[in-house]
Amino acid sequence: MFTIFPQIQAIVKEDDVEKLALVVRQYYLGPKARIPSLKLDLLLQNCGVLCHSLELGYKAALVIEDRNGQIRPRIVVNHIVKDHERRFLLAHILGHLFIDIQEDLIAGKSTRLGLYEDDSPIKRYLGEQTESIQAHERKADLFAAAILAPKALVKAALAKGYKPQDLVSVFNMPLSFILRRIEELSDQPRPSPVLSNSLPAENRLQKVDSTKPQRGFSKLRRIAKKIDDSVDI
Repeated sequence: MFTIFPQIQAIVKEDDVEKLALVVRQYYLGPKARIPSLKLDLLLQNCGVLCHSLELGYKAALVIEDRNGQIRPRIVVNHIVKDHERRFLLAHILGHLFIDIQEDLIAGKSTRLGLYEDDSPIKRYLGEQTESIQAHERKADLFAAAILAPKALVKAALAKGYKPQDLVSVFNMPLSFILRRIEELSDQPRPSPVLSNSLPAENRLQKVDSTKPQRGFSKLRRIAKKIDDSVDI
């Protein structure tokens, strides 16, 4: 079961993604939060998030059910998404859960929520996609980067003389990600991507609410049925 902590929700409202990622690590991993290489499976488990791998026509989806106050988030990832891309994708969707979905659950706006992701968040984070980025996607990307490679741990490693290539094994992420993260935390980061606050296009992440008839929710119902027939991984 997913537990909502008022302290975490308060940080969400502060709009400080770095701080949010750090606190999520601390709340759900305890002493293991200090281990640089994120124990992602353990984090998801401690958050009450079930994870599945299935054949899908898109990258991943998050399906949430709230049954009499018992919140059950389930992430399903396309089975062809592997390794570092999968780690970043899962962290990205966890960011959406805390930043975008949690508030709706607290407000009781819906007993069932979800979203799905068509794009590759890590490619977007690395700047491989040049089109404008939805503001909520940018936040989830930053959350993923921050929880996979916390600011304090990255800076501490660099201060000790670690080179970027050394941090690949430290954080269990590729060199391209490490270089991007170091640049992001530097005094002269690259210009922020163009953000858009408009509603997501059809091929973007879709947030859906079962209380409002939307095309996206029928897709998530099909995903939920697949999940019910699958085995947890």
